[in-house]
Amino acid sequence: MLLTLHILSLNAHIEAARGGIPRSSGQHGSFTVIAEMVHDIAKRVATLNQELQESLETFQVTIYEGIDEVTKRMESSTEVIKEFSSRFEETAASVEEETAIIMKLQEELEELVKVTESLRKRAVVIHSLPSAES
Repeated sequence: MLLTLHILSLNAHIEAARGGIPRSSGQHGSFTVIAEMVHDIAKRVATLNQELQESLETFQVTIYEGIDEVTKRMESSTEVIKEFSSRFEETAASVEEETAIIMKLQEELEELVKVTESLRKRAVVIHSLPSAES
């Protein structure tokens, strides 16, 4: 677009010169004014184009920095999740161990209850026997 505007400006100057219109005539001045206006527009477009390019570059840098930050946070979150998972597995293993110990203690307690009941029955039988002193 900028090139097109420069060409239009140049064309207006050429037309003014080619037409053989003297500088003093109003027509020659019109071509010159048009050429200058097109040239000014071309300058403004070039300035705006440069500003747009700078804005886009700044925007790209901001986006890349944001992506880097998100990536770092995701990596950090992944590490936290791995640590949590590891601790959870350790806790689960400990719970399984403790459950096995409790089950073993329960079995032993049940056996102790059976032995105690058996001893109590024997004691009742022994007490019910006539004593030797009688």
